[in-house]
Amino acid sequence: EHCRPDQVALILEPLLAMGSVLVRHIYGIFVMQHVLEHGTESQKSCLVAQMVEHVHLKGLDPRTGRVLRTALCCCSSQDQLQAARAFLHAQELPALARDRHSYTVVEHILGLLEGDDLTEATRQLCAEMPSLLASRYGKKVAANLKRTSGAPLGGA
Repeated sequence: EHCRPDQVALILEPLLAMGSVLVRHIYGIFVMQHVLEHGTESQKSCLVAQMVEHVHLKGLDPRTGRVLRTALCCCSSQDQLQAARAFLHAQELPALARDRHSYTVVEHILGLLEGDDLTEATRQLCAEMPSLLASRYGKKVAANLKRTSGAPLGGA
């Protein structure tokens, strides 16, 4: 309950080493979310780097979206942009948009991206418009995309 920062660091060191596993674990996600909310900047950056590597190697896991949402709220702007670009380049935005735990992540990512990155994100989502419109949560992202970018809801 009342640990010194050096004691917390000793506890977190092995957990952070397993971060890419814990962000997919049914209970590990809560530990990783806590690290992102209350950890040091270096601990947060370490975890975001593992998430980025994980998404490039293995793609999206349903539980990862919950941790990503926390990362996009609690990490430095540099780490937020790194995570946003990782999901963009892995072409995971449409899958995130259809997921009930992750659709708000896509809206946040769209707010972070600029220029060519934002254009690519819009293209990816528009290309998947029929599947977005068939999903309860995808419809919300599609409506937000139409409102902010003027993208058509009928498809690519």
